[in-house]
Order: sequence, then structure tokens, then C-alpha cells
Amino acid sequence: MKLYVDVNKQLWLSYEYLKNTGISENSIKNWTKRNIGSYKYINGRTYINYDTIPTPTRKKLYGKGTLIHDAKQEQNNNMENMFYNHLNQAYSGIAAAKWRNLIHDAYPQLDDESLTNFSKRAAVIEKALNLNPHIHGNLQKIFNSYLRIYPGVYSKKSRFSMMLTNAREKGIIHAAVDKRLLNKREPVHGDLVRFWAAFILNHNKAFTLKMSYETFADTCQNQGIKSPSYDWFLRFYYDNRNTIDQNRYGQMEFEKLNQNYAKIIPALYAGDQWQMDGWRIPVYCKKYSDNGRAVYFVTYNLFAVLDAHSRKIVGYWISETENTQSILKGIEMAVKETLTLPYEIVADNHSFNKTKEAGNIKEEMDKLGVTWTIDSNPRRKSILERAFKTLGEKFYKKQYGYIGQGIRSKEKGGITQQELRDIYTRPDNFLTYHQIVALTVSIVEQYNSTKIKKLSDSPNNLYAKSEQPHSIKVDDYKRLQLFTLKTEYKVSYGQITIQRGSHKYEYQLPAEYAQAYNNQTVTVRYADYDIIYLYDLLTDEPICNVNQKHAIHGAKANQTDRDRELLYKNKGRIRGINTRTRKQKSLWLEKAASIDPNAYETVNSMTTPKVIQEELRTNYEVRRKTIDQGVNPDTVPDWPNVSEMLDPAMKPPKEKENRHPFHVGEGTMKKIKVNMEK
Repeated sequence: MKLYVDVNKQLWLSYEYLKNTGISENSIKNWTKRNIGSYKYINGRTYINYDTIPTPTRKKLYGKGTLIHDAKQEQNNNMENMFYNHLNQAYSGIAAAKWRNLIHDAYPQLDDESLTNFSKRAAVIEKALNLNPHIHGNLQKIFNSYLRIYPGVYSKKSRFSMMLTNAREKGIIHAAVDKRLLNKREPVHGDLVRFWAAFILNHNKAFTLKMSYETFADTCQNQGIKSPSYDWFLRFYYDNRNTIDQNRYGQMEFEKLNQNYAKIIPALYAGDQWQMDGWRIPVYCKKYSDNGRAVYFVTYNLFAVLDAHSRKIVGYWISETENTQSILKGIEMAVKETLTLPYEIVADNHSFNKTKEAGNIKEEMDKLGVTWTIDSNPRRKSILERAFKTLGEKFYKKQYGYIGQGIRSKEKGGITQQELRDIYTRPDNFLTYHQIVALTVSIVEQYNSTKIKKLSDSPNNLYAKSEQPHSIKVDDYKRLQLFTLKTEYKVSYGQITIQRGSHKYEYQLPAEYAQAYNNQTVTVRYADYDIIYLYDLLTDEPICNVNQKHAIHGAKANQTDRDRELLYKNKGRIRGINTRTRKQKSLWLEKAASIDPNAYETVNSMTTPKVIQEELRTNYEVRRKTIDQGVNPDTVPDWPNVSEMLDPAMKPPKEKENRHPFHVGEGTMKKIKVNMEK
């Protein structure tokens, strides 16, 4: 836990929590040097008493009441997750086999499916009784955990408690077996009742099962018909869910989970189709806000344009968010590098499509014969999605700073271990934006030049060898027409305001032009948001260019700390490697070293991040495209010199230096004899 409340209701904060809220490590160290604070060491973590934290620091934290509430909530969630893990292990474990035999002996008429279901339930009930539900607070957490395995079975905690009491007094089998199934006669309900059930369950609002049943029961009662039981209603849903869910959750969601898409053949030639989308670069970066304060845990977005035939990334742009500017920059790079436009561009339904800039470029591309396709079918961009996964797992994962696929990843190894992320997120170890750009440029070049096993060649070679019967040649003149953005804005209060999402860009006209064109509409062209160019709406004659107006706080009293949102939640450190595992790893190293003394150095060199600076000096394409992204390759800082193999069992032990004051080297120390007779 990051927060802890002891039996005396004292609040304790972990070092990890303080660091994540922006308190520097140096500040914490200074407290101990100055004997400030009261500390505890619990389960490998150091905690400090909230009331002993210096007042200026406490003002930066949430109030004590809020933190105590969060600590109790965290403790409750941890206990509930622990109970759920116990019950889930019982549900999937070997204990069910024991109960299957016992239930079969008691009720031999049960079919195999019912026997399996009841044996699993018996194992779960047995485990629930062993979790001491009578202890204050445990029953609610066990009840919540039970519902995660059997959703909707009990509507109230009291009914669940009654079931446990019956299991304790009358036996677990009595509570686990549904006696109604022992009588093979099925309850008879007419087609009218079935239709009502199907209609309510099928509703597009997707009411919860409990709410759906209440509506269903009310319908039956209003018509003077006895309502079937909730269990019947649930069985009806689960027996017909493939028919119901298609409308209940929507066609797109249903197809995503249940249906196969038609097999789509990739583009036959280079230039037939480009696929474009954004992808979050899996590396944390240090970024500074407008008031000069460092903002941690920032990630950047790679907007990529990929040729569907060759799988080559022909254009891209690196920015903090996938916005209109980054999309246009990525497409412009693709056109600049290939000197072509494709027959078709496939994109998802991004908000970019609703902007004036998108309308302009689509109109100009349509004149040249380009088809712009907006498709929600994920199969249409599956080639690009696979390319993003390859970039992450095959290339970024080998580099310094890789943080994994994201906190929602279910793959083993999909998330970088917390200990390594702790190293990456130390203030001195963050990469800069320039390093992210250099790293990404290098990785895209590696990806394009690496052979794809399925295609037996690299994207670069496949693109170069392919004919391009459907691509459209684009010279520099046409390219400038496409990517010099043109729109119309009204001059109000002597300035032009461009709104893009939550960002507002303001441009204040010089006095002479502000007076002449105030309350009039003018034509605006711009390549980015730093500077815009104004033209007369009727004659298209140039008026002037205007730089963006930046607003800052001048008074120090207004320059307060900004709240920083945590981008990921750590649910606890991974447990340490046990003794047996460490011995096994050390044994592997020992046996390998007996064969080859350089075994560790050999494999460590294969996993050590490639030195990007060397590529920046020697690889012409990397240098050129890094410069195109606006970064001088000669000013990119050196990467932190950090060993990324943290497991000491997989590394040769360090030789301990003998610091004995009389040690003179190898061998034993000679005995000194003193002649006292002299």
C-alpha cells in the first residue's frame, strides 16, 4: 500500500506516494538529515507520518481527511482482490474434482454440465467459509468477490449470508446444488412471456440483468400473469445471448467479440493504399510546462502513414498528441519522401475529419484522384496495427526507457517491471523530447530495413521493387498546394482566434491592419500554429503575417504548482524472487560460465540498447530525417549510462574490495616480530 492508517488512526505516507505526487527525492533525504519526521518500515517500504511532514510540503498534498479515506479504500480494495483470488483459484482448482465425486454420489441423476457447475460452486463456497465471513467487514468483501465469479446470482448481501449459513449448518452440497434441476420437468411459460423477456433484454439501452428482470416482472404483473423466477429469466438470457447481444450491445461491439470478419487481401502494389493512425510511443519523457516547471510521465504520439503493400512506413510525425498538425505533417512527410499520393488513404473516424483543414486537403486530393476512406472496421487498418505492435515488441523493447504495452495489457511481459520503471522515472534518467525523436527516427529506419518473415523481404526493398500503376505523382508545387493550410476567419477585437479542441491560438494584428480589417473575414494560410499569413478574401492579395500571442503569468503569486494527473496506477510491487528461483538462475550462470567465461558479456551485449548517437553521426538517413523533424542531431544529449538487467542472480557477482588497513594483496599477512632487547 502507498497509504497506511495504523491502529491509533495515524496516517502514514510511503516514499513512493510522495514521489508520485511531485515531492523530490532530495527533499525527502534532507528531512532525514535534519531529523525531521517520524518513520516506519513496513513490508519493504518506508513510511513517514503525515503530521510530521513540513508544513510547506503538506500544503502541496491532499487534505488529511481525503488521504485517510483513500488509504482505507485502498486497503479494502486490496483485501477484496485477495478474497477474489482465493475464490477464483477454488473455482478453477482441483478441489472441484473432490466435490464432483461427492455430488455425483449424492445425486447420480445430474447431467455432466450440471455436475461440473455444482462442483465448482461447492469449491467456491468451501473457500468462502474458510475466509472467516463472520469477522467484521469480511462478509461484504467476500460477497463482492463471489459476484465477480457469479454475476447477478444474489441481489442482496443478506441472501448470500443466508446461503453460507445453510452451507455451514446443512452441508456445502445442500447449498451448492440447485434442487430444482433434480426434477427434470421444465417450467412451462408461453411465447408471450418469452417475447417480453426477449424484448426487454434486447433493448438498446442494455439494462442490467436485475433491472431487466424487474421490468419484466412488472410487465407480467400488469397483465395478470405470474412472473417466472429470476433464475428462469437468467437461463433464458444465457441460452439466447448470441441472439440478444447483437442488438443489446450494438452491432460493432458484437462483431468485435463474436464474429469473424471477411478476409481482406492486402494491396497488390505500392501506392495502392496508405493506412494512417496514431500510436503512443512506450517511453516516458521529461517535459516542461509553459511556466517552466517539469512535468513528468509524459509520453509522445507517433502518427504514421504506412504503405499497405510493402508495409513500409513512408511518413510520420512525433508530437504530444494526435492532432490536426501532426496528421498533416505525417502525410506531408509521406508525400515528400515518395513524391506520390496513393490511390486510397484509409483512416479512422478521428476528429481531424471534421476540421476545415481536413476538408481542404480532401478536396485537393479528390481533384488529383485520391480516395479518402473513413472506416471503423479494424481489419481495414490491421496491417498498420501489426506494424505498431512490431515497433513496440521488436524494436522499442530493446531500447532504454521502454515501459511496456500499457497498464491494460494482459500479456505476460507486456508491462515493464516496476523496479525498472522506477529507474526510468528518476528525474535524472528521463529522456528528453529530442532523444525521443532521435530514437523514433532510428527505430522506423530499422523497421523499414528489417526483413518481414512472412513476406521474405524488408519493407524498403518491397516498396522499391513494386510497380506503382495506381499511385499519383506529386511535384513540389502540388505538395505546397496541398499542405499550405487555407481557411477563413473573422477578425474580432483586432485579432484572430483559432480553436483546436481544448487549445486556443490567438493572433493579434498590427494596429494598422487591425483597424482596417476588424469585423471582416480574411483568408488565412498557415503551416503550423506559430505564424499565420493573412490574405484579402476577394483578391487573395497578401495582407501581413502574424505571430501567435502567448500569455504567461507575470506575478510570482500566480505561479502556483499545477496538479499533475498520474498516468498509470501501480497496484503494488512484484514480489521478490524466492531463494529457489535465485539459485536456479545462479546455476544457469555458473554452468554457462564453466563452458564460456564470457557467457554473460555475450548475451548482455545483445540486450544492451543500441547507441543512437553513433547512428546520428554515421547514418545519413537518420540524420536527415531527424533534422526534418526539427531536431539538430549534434545537440541530442547522451543516453543515461544505466544497466537494464536488474536481476543480480543473472549477473556475475562483483568482487568485494578488501578494505582492511593492513591488507597488502594476495596471501596472508606476515606476523611482525619486534625485538624488545634493542
